[in-house]
Amino acid sequence: LPEGNYIGNMDDLVHHSKHVIFQSFEKYRSNQLGISFNGGKDSMVLLHLLKLSVEDYNASDQPQLVSLAEITAFYLLAENSFDEVTEFTKQVCVKYGINLFIVSGQSMKQSLQTIKDKHPNIKALYMGVRNSDPHGAYLEPFLTTDSDWPDFMRINPILPWDYTSVWRFIKDNDVPYCSLYDRGYSSIGEIDNTLPNPNLEYIDESGQVKYKPAYHLVNVESERNGRS
Repeated sequence: LPEGNYIGNMDDLVHHSKHVIFQSFEKYRSNQLGISFNGGKDSMVLLHLLKLSVEDYNASDQPQLVSLAEITAFYLLAENSFDEVTEFTKQVCVKYGINLFIVSGQSMKQSLQTIKDKHPNIKALYMGVRNSDPHGAYLEPFLTTDSDWPDFMRINPILPWDYTSVWRFIKDNDVPYCSLYDRGYSSIGEIDNTLPNPNLEYIDESGQVKYKPAYHLVNVESERNGRS
């Protein structure tokens, strides 16, 4: 893995994320929490950190236990979503013992309203956004949605993480990830706007164009190359 520009070391990042998640456990009951899950690498880091945080929190003699089984993952299924991502999402939610609710063919705003209507108990949503993402630079760990959007608290535990730290955590902890990343996709959107990252392209011995896995990307600033 290439060297990243993330703050401190991996222990610092994990500690930061767990601290934010612990704060959310003190503010909300398990069945009031959801996770916005798109099957991507950042979502997987977030889900794994959530699992670890639940285990650590419950082991620290808290007055109220947290249950991962009571937290719901919300997956926004677009008409042109990758089948690989959708199937991976279903499988990994079973593996982690977390409920999955699929919202089909709606915008983000409409999807949040559907969640509000179908799951009125949900008060806060974990988001796998990073400061290096588009529109992510000025986000904070806890932010309410804008006034003209359905009312949720957005919880952002992995803001300071970067591309390299995400992949290092995944590889070091054997976190599962979607097979598209092994085929050169470094950032996954929808079928009509996502291609393998050209920075990962190479020619094999037979002269065929191939792509290295996403975790081999050296220039992390080019993470979204291949997205339109």
